[in-house]
Amino acid sequence: TAVTSPPRFFLPSSEFLPALESLPKDGDAQHIPWLGASMTGLKKDVAEFLKLKGTPVAVIGEVIPGASADKAGLKAGDRILSLNGKPLERGDDPDETPMILNKHLSRMKVGDEITLGIQRDEEKGPKNSDVKVTLQERPMTSYQAKRYTADDLGFTARDVVFADTYSKKLPADTNGVTIAIVKPNGHAASAKLAPGDLVMKVNNTPVESLDQFKGAYEAFRKENPKEPVVLEVTRDRGADVIRIEPPQ
Repeated sequence: TAVTSPPRFFLPSSEFLPALESLPKDGDAQHIPWLGASMTGLKKDVAEFLKLKGTPVAVIGEVIPGASADKAGLKAGDRILSLNGKPLERGDDPDETPMILNKHLSRMKVGDEITLGIQRDEEKGPKNSDVKVTLQERPMTSYQAKRYTADDLGFTARDVVFADTYSKKLPADTNGVTIAIVKPNGHAASAKLAPGDLVMKVNNTPVESLDQFKGAYEAFRKENPKEPVVLEVTRDRGADVIRIEPPQ
């Protein structure tokens, strides 16, 4: 019988060489640029109405205040048609176009200046123009944040990141810690603590950082091993007080 060779896959060098040239050093976080705006594809009927049928387009959605897109003057509804003078790449469906654009942006460096060719609706109709954008660093993500686990009560807390405060419409410099994991059937779960809760106080002491929360929590547990821990938390629907009974 003939021996069939396994299929071979080839990855263009342009896909990985830029990353190899800027590998992070040990202990350093990876610095990834971002536009600071959500994007969607352009629906077929809208594309036909705007005479953009067959043109890959990324439509700006929500623009984050102070981010790269905002500082460059990009607005919700702007249609991105090109990157540095080249048309955007087409995906299998319209929503893949912004995904491909974001992929290209992520390979660039923080501080790079790019030129986006955009189309914007004005009183006299759609108008095309070029917008220069300086790429800022993407804020720290939850995966990069430091964590601390309270094994006795069954929860893990982490540093607050931009996504936490933005989703709750809080100032970006809001202090506290975010609950990352709640162990099923643990004491924290029984008290209705939930992932995503933003802890503002522990036993009436304001939480300034993860290290301070860890110190305050462990000091209280050592001095009061059988007393409940009281957490004041902020949730999407408002504030709440969580009283967690310790193991007896």
